[in-house]
Amino acid sequence: MDPRTPGYAHLAIACAHLGFSQFQNCLEAFEQAMNVANETGDKLLELQICVGLGSLFTLLRDLSKALIFLRNALAIIQSVTVDDVHAKYRCTILYHLSVALRMRGSLVEAKEACDEALQLASETGNRALHARCMCSLADIYRELGESEAKETLTKSWARYEEAYRVLRASQDRMGEVLVLASMAKSASESRSHYTGQCECQAIQLNKKCLDIARSLGCKHVMFKCHSRLAELYSQLNDEDSEEVARRAASQLTQEMELFCTESRRELTSPEVFTCLS
Repeated sequence: MDPRTPGYAHLAIACAHLGFSQFQNCLEAFEQAMNVANETGDKLLELQICVGLGSLFTLLRDLSKALIFLRNALAIIQSVTVDDVHAKYRCTILYHLSVALRMRGSLVEAKEACDEALQLASETGNRALHARCMCSLADIYRELGESEAKETLTKSWARYEEAYRVLRASQDRMGEVLVLASMAKSASESRSHYTGQCECQAIQLNKKCLDIARSLGCKHVMFKCHSRLAELYSQLNDEDSEEVARRAASQLTQEMELFCTESRRELTSPEVFTCLS
C-alpha cells in the first residue's frame, strides 16, 4: 500500500466530521492526516489539510488560526507546477480566504481574494465553486454597505439567487445550505429592504435553510438558523416560538461541544489545539 494512502483516508474522515459539525473528531482526524503528510513529505496532502483546517477554524471563528492555515496553503501551492491543479487549489484557497477575511472585517482584502477566485473558477469551468464565490462576494458587499460597495442590496440579492440556482442544479446540497444561510442572515438583518417591516421572508428562509441542514446533519448551520429564528420571534413578541428556538440552539451547542474544556493535543505546526470557542 502506498504510505500516503492512510493520510488521504484520514483527510476524508476529517472532512466528513466537519460536515456533521463533529469538531473534536474532525481535529483529531486532521492531526492523523498531518502526521502522514509530514512522514511522507506529501505537499498536496498537507495543502488539503491546511484548507480543511482553515475552513474549520473559520466556522469556529478562530480567524487567526484560520488565516495561518489558509496562507500556508497558498505558500504550498506555489510549488505546484501543473497548471490545472494549481488553478483548482488556488481558487479553492482564495474562496475560503475571502470568507475568513470578511469575517475578520478586512473587506477590501476579502474582495480582492474573492475577485481572483471568481476569475479562476470561471477559467477552469468550476460552476459550483464559482457560485460559492458569488455568494461570498454578495456577503462582502452586504457588509460594505450600499454606499461603499457601490452596489444595491437588490443586486447583491440577485447574486445569492443565481448562486443558489447553480448549486441546486449541480445537486450541491452543502452549497445550497451555505447560500441559504447567507440569504437568511441577509434577510434577517435587512428586513425593511426586502419585506417592508415584515419578518416573514427572513423566517421562511431560515426555516428552509434549517430543513436542508437538518437533512444533511449539519449541526452548526442548524444552530445558526435557530439562533436567528429566536431573535426574529423575539422581535415579534412570540415568546413560545422564541423559547423553542433558543432551546434547540442550546441543545446543539451541547452536542457540538462548543464550550471550553480541558486543553487539547496540538498539531505539529502551527499549534492549533487550544480552547475552541
